[in-house]
Parts: sequence; structure tokens; C-alpha cells
Amino acid sequence: MLFSQIGRQASGLIIGLLSIFAQPLFAQVTLIMPLDIMDGINDSTISVTYQPSDITSPEKIFDGNHLTNSITQNSDSLVVTLFFDIPVEISRSKVYFWHGGKWNLEVADSESDLNDKAGSYQLLIDNSNFPSFGWDSVSIAEEPVEAQFVRLRAYNPGGSSIYLGEWSLYHRTTFTALHILPDPLSMVPGTSFELDVELVADNGSTHPYTLADVVSWASDNTAVVTVGELGTVYAHSIGSARITASTTALAGTTTVNVVEDFQLPNAETLTIKVALVLQDPVIDFVNNERIHEKWGWANPVGMANQLVEEFSQASHGVVQFQIVQTYDDTTIFSRLDGQLMRVENLAYFYSSSVLIDSLKRLTEQEGRVKFDYIELIDHYRLDSLRNTGVIDEVWVYAHPFAGMWESQLVGPGAFWWNSSPLDHPGLEKLLSIMGWNYERGIAEAMQSLGH
Repeated sequence: MLFSQIGRQASGLIIGLLSIFAQPLFAQVTLIMPLDIMDGINDSTISVTYQPSDITSPEKIFDGNHLTNSITQNSDSLVVTLFFDIPVEISRSKVYFWHGGKWNLEVADSESDLNDKAGSYQLLIDNSNFPSFGWDSVSIAEEPVEAQFVRLRAYNPGGSSIYLGEWSLYHRTTFTALHILPDPLSMVPGTSFELDVELVADNGSTHPYTLADVVSWASDNTAVVTVGELGTVYAHSIGSARITASTTALAGTTTVNVVEDFQLPNAETLTIKVALVLQDPVIDFVNNERIHEKWGWANPVGMANQLVEEFSQASHGVVQFQIVQTYDDTTIFSRLDGQLMRVENLAYFYSSSVLIDSLKRLTEQEGRVKFDYIELIDHYRLDSLRNTGVIDEVWVYAHPFAGMWESQLVGPGAFWWNSSPLDHPGLEKLLSIMGWNYERGIAEAMQSLGH
């Protein structure tokens, strides 16, 4: 009897140990990842100063493209200082210049320590040589350094200018889990859906999956849901299944609910405040007709209001544009051969279809008519309105062949927006400017915004 009890206890212990060892043991993965300095500057968690301050296109230092550059003229040195709102860990730094030279990297916990080279000050990289049109990458130390102020000093001993293509900082990021998207997921029987997976860092932030390890997939209820090798789930019958994604070190789960029918919840309402600018002056002074009236085109005010409604309906009420400012005067922002056009110019071109064709040729074939976005911003002080949150974007409803792009992005860190980015010294935030013409319809305007 005693032996049988001991045997049962031993058997239970062995089974328990086997069940423990049968469970997947997941650990963590540490990678050296780049700090997104541009995002930090845009959301004001990072401040940056330059010396000399008249450096051209400073945002190109952090745009991720080493083949674009920032230039200091008539100076053989450049100092770029970053201030982070919280201390950051730095493991590596690399630079890309369009000429040879030397660079230093300095850090400190305060600006005074950095300037005085005292207290928390550390010189991490001392006169490292960088090649012309090549990366110079330096690991900081075996243990990363933490600081709030980071300063790059660059010197060009062989010239009087600095051409900096890119400066990158790297930090260690520890990943502890996988996150499956979407989470959770609802499906109906007979359908399939391809899941995605991302990395979860120890601070809760998520990042694209970039590991070399192959992700394995499993379902705990294959009668309801099966999952393929690439993460495609197949719904078979009503019920729920737990889907697991795993690598040799990380794992994550999500729930797939198979139901007869469902309706997806809407995202939170997004309110976008718009400044509407009309380029539709009276050109028939006898009949007091605007351009759109003379040619039988749609009223741009009505079209703008209809677009507000159409975008609301198309987004199921999520996107709510609000026209908070309307500018309707005789100021024209199209330039012909560099000169701002006047109402008299438009009255001439829109007096006959032959002259409209002439304006079309000047704009589309010869490139002599261009819309002046900077003049538009300055004239109505749109930079101040954007900076203070009065407006979020601008809609311009113009006559045909006004020289506008479908859309134009202006401001710090602007990027391709169906047109080349523009800078404006007064803008602290990005400003999107849509360019529509009232000869076209609502569908064309919505397509332009969709681009």
C-alpha cells in the first residue's frame, strides 16, 4: 500500500514535471534600433538647435535619406544639439557626410554641463574620421550611455562648408512578446483573413517584425478556426479559438470569434478644422458674375459644403471636416511669369474658350503659371492659425489652370504629398493644402484627397 502511494506520487511528480517542460519557454530579444529623431522633433519630445543657425534644410539631417543634405555655407564646422524631454539610452551613432572630415559626439544630463564640459559631461566620440560619401558608425561602449543632451560636432578641414546627409542615434530595445493584429478578430464561417504580427518592447511600444526567425502559428480549436503557415486563419464554424504566434524566443496570442454576423465599431470621431480659400472673383463687371457663374460651373462654396457631408458619410461619421474660416476676396495667388495675377488677368483669360485654352497651354505645357503657396500662407497668416490650432488644413477652390498641385504639404519635416515638400519659416506644424477646381466635380475632389 505504501509503495503504491509512493508510486502514484512519483508518477504524479513525473507527469507534472513533463507538463512543465512541455510548455514553451519564451525569453526576450534585444536589438539595436534607431531612434526616430524626426518624429520626436515633430511631436516636441525632442528639441534641436544648430550652429550656425542659418543651415539650409536642417530637417534633412534626420529624414532617413543620406542622399539629401543640409548645408552650412562659409563655415567649416557644424554643431547640432538634441535635447530629449526624458533621458535616452545611446548605444551607437553614425554619420554620413558628402565630404571627408572629423566628428565628435558629446552627451550630458544638462545643457550647462554640456557647454562647460563638467559634471555629467562625457565625450563619447573624439575626432573620429568620416569618409566622403560614406557612413562612419561608432559603437559607444559595452554598456549604453544615458543622457538628455546629445551634441554632434563636425569639422571640414579641407573646405569652408559642411554637407551633412544623415545623423543617426541607436539604442538597445528589448522585445518581450509578439502582438498579433488584429486583436481580437471577428469572422463569419467560410471566410479567411491573413494575420500580421509585430514586436512588443519591454516598455509596451510596438515595432514592425524584423527578426529573421520564422513565425509559427497554431490554433487551440481547429474545429472552429485553422491557421496556415503564413498566418492566414480560416473560419469553419461558430465559436472561438485562441491563435498563437511564436518564434524561438517570443510569443503572442489573439482570439478569433466566428459568429453568424457582426458590425465593426467605428473609430473615434476625428474633427478637422478647415480654412476655405476661394479663387473665384467677379470677372463680368456688367452682369456681376463670378468665374463659375460666367461659365456655368458649380458654386465652389456649395461644393465645399457638399464635400464635408460626403466625407462624413464615406467615413460613417468618423471624419468630420469643419469649415471654420472662409476667405473670398480679389487676391489671386497664381503667378504668371513670376508676377502675381490680378482679377483683370483672369477676366481676360476667361473671356473666351480660346483664351482659356491659351491659359491651359501657359500652365500645363510651358509651366509659366504657378500657384504661390507661400504668398497664400503669408497673406492670410495661415501659419499662425495652424500653430495655434485654429485650423488643421486648407482647402483652395480655384479656377482651372491656376498652377496648383492636387495637394501640397508645407512645414517642418514635410514630405512628398503628391508634390514636392515646401518649407515655411513661420510654420511649427505641418500644413496640408488641397487644390481643387470648380470646373470638376465632387468625385474628382474626393479622389484628390484620397491620394
